[in-house]
Amino acid sequence: MTHVNLVVVIPSLNPDEKTVDYVYRLVALGFRDIIVVNDGSSKEYDHYFDVLSGMPECTVLKHAVNLGKGRAIKTGLNYFLNHYDRSEYLGVVTADSDGQHSPEDTMRVALKLVEDKNSLVLGIRDFNDPLVPAKHRKGSKITTAVFALLYSKIIKDALTGLRGLPYDFAATCLQLPGEGFDYEIGMLITAVREKRVIVEEKIQTIYYNNNDESHFKPVVDSIKIYALMFKTFVKYSLVSVFSFLIDISLCGYRVNSV
Repeated sequence: MTHVNLVVVIPSLNPDEKTVDYVYRLVALGFRDIIVVNDGSSKEYDHYFDVLSGMPECTVLKHAVNLGKGRAIKTGLNYFLNHYDRSEYLGVVTADSDGQHSPEDTMRVALKLVEDKNSLVLGIRDFNDPLVPAKHRKGSKITTAVFALLYSKIIKDALTGLRGLPYDFAATCLQLPGEGFDYEIGMLITAVREKRVIVEEKIQTIYYNNNDESHFKPVVDSIKIYALMFKTFVKYSLVSVFSFLIDISLCGYRVNSV
């Protein structure tokens, strides 16, 4: 059993026994600080959160209504930054609660962050695996291509929920826009713009029931994701153009003055 000075943040909406089992197994592997955010789940799921609340290693936070995965992650990050001292904790690992991440892979991402303390660590799935539903394979490859086109960075699994965030980057991410799945894309854009090293750690590709339990809405969430990518690209492109024009103007002024 390995003890790591990282906190696991798990956004959760309408969980099942897989979530409870996942947290138990995380504890068995050596995680001692786990934050689960109940993102406005229906009351019929309260007993799962009650079980988790009874675990000394687990803190359960609750949204009164469903606010989205991005907001749930930010709620977890806010609690982390307020309750865990930087001198004792390296950062956080975010993970999904629907069974797509194995505890062993979560530990692998955590240990990679311990090894590369200032990097953003991404747990990367293999979308060529025959277990991956066709719609997810196609969607992931399109997202990867668009992100590479706009930000000159190839990220093989841009929507992975298994991520290792250094302490300072967790603080930065708390301030990012986005309430849903688009928030995680914003995280990647910020990392690229900061020139932060992004480490891709290969993990298992796990899908249950053709991923029918996922709360990702293909049309609505995809529109938000691509809108954020294009809007941010245009925003910073315009800033670069204006900066260039100002520099040229100042340079011309100096020449004329001489």
